[in-house]
Amino acid sequence: MPAMSVGPAASVSTAALQGVEPTRKVHSALLDRFGAFLGIACAIHCVVVPLALGVLPSLGLEFLAEDGVDNVIVLVASVCAAIAAWFGWRAHKDMRIVLAFAASIALLVSAHAVGEEHILGRAISVAGGIGLAISHLWNTRRSRSCKVPGHTH
Repeated sequence: MPAMSVGPAASVSTAALQGVEPTRKVHSALLDRFGAFLGIACAIHCVVVPLALGVLPSLGLEFLAEDGVDNVIVLVASVCAAIAAWFGWRAHKDMRIVLAFAASIALLVSAHAVGEEHILGRAISVAGGIGLAISHLWNTRRSRSCKVPGHTH
């Protein structure tokens, strides 16, 4: 009896299936890297801006001290975290990471409610930014740990 060959049709469909999941993982990893950057940028912004208030106008960067910049950073970081948490949940089903994202976003929102002109508001905001960065890095690591497409933990 002759040996059976798989043929080109099977290899094309397998390649097509394999190409979908890595692309999703690449987009998710890029989103997590961007989110981690935003979290660190948020924390740095909250620490540096109050210390540099006297210098910012002479550098033409006084806009960095405006509330609108804070609001945009928090909004973009929160949306990025929510999307990354969704992609991460679909990849690894780890609720701890989703809760870490939620807690970090809650810290950022709470900091704005307290008022970032107070030291407590700044501290909460820095903790939220660092929490977001850690959540994104944890999400990336956890998403990479599973090599089997569609596998749940």
